[in-house]
Amino acid sequence: MDKLALGMLSRYLENMTVELQPETGRLAQEEIKLGHARSMDDLVLLAVKTLQDRRTPGQSCETPTPRKPRQNLADFLLDLPFAGSDLDLERHSDNPQSVEL
Repeated sequence: MDKLALGMLSRYLENMTVELQPETGRLAQEEIKLGHARSMDDLVLLAVKTLQDRRTPGQSCETPTPRKPRQNLADFLLDLPFAGSDLDLERHSDNPQSVEL
């Protein structure tokens, strides 16, 4: 987006009203109360800058972050959402029983 278009968009959004879900509003107010932001505008600006900082140079907003391929079930279970759930992934040895033929 060029500077002219960005400036026009900025002026258009300057006095924007945004409706938040009740839980989102509560979380936002909590962050302001904790001093992580001075105002709702400051909080939104901080969130946008954080998202921008996470993107790698040249990565567009539409480009999803590539995920590392999972090699096996253990990788899957050790990654989110299972990470930290203390799953026991040790394979227990089989106890073979003798069978008479």
